[in-house]
Amino acid sequence: SFLLEVTCITPQYYVSGPIIVKLLSDGHSIAAGVFEFINRPQILQIFPSNGGVQGGSLVRVSGSGLTGVTTCRFGTLGIVPAKVEDDNRLSCTSPASISPLDVLMGLSHNNQDYVTSNVVFQYRAEPRILMIAPSYGYFSGSKDLYIVGENFNDSKK
Repeated sequence: SFLLEVTCITPQYYVSGPIIVKLLSDGHSIAAGVFEFINRPQILQIFPSNGGVQGGSLVRVSGSGLTGVTTCRFGTLGIVPAKVEDDNRLSCTSPASISPLDVLMGLSHNNQDYVTSNVVFQYRAEPRILMIAPSYGYFSGSKDLYIVGENFNDSKK
């Protein structure tokens, strides 16, 4: 007994589901196995669409063909496990980035072949407060605060 390796390319197929793959020798079937065509996953949108460079943002993905997706790819920054809720929803946690940048999201069913979308996840520098004035106030409230800092993009008042 010895191992034999054969490489072939799948033809274009128009329906999802299993097919029988046969290995032929002189026109006779000598072995058979099953290969399954699946729908390509599609990302329609993500929420949130941005997170800090430190990573750790839980990103919710909505789309189609998500059943069976095992991993999410954030550009070239990293591959993380996907948690599939149903065929239209999954979530994954963003890996860290060394700097603010935009990356394309990708999904895979087999941890090898990734379908990349045009949906962008934005890494942003973490907001930082440098000063708050005044630094105290009374219990009654209604005091305006002056806050100085950096990286306050899209921050709410």
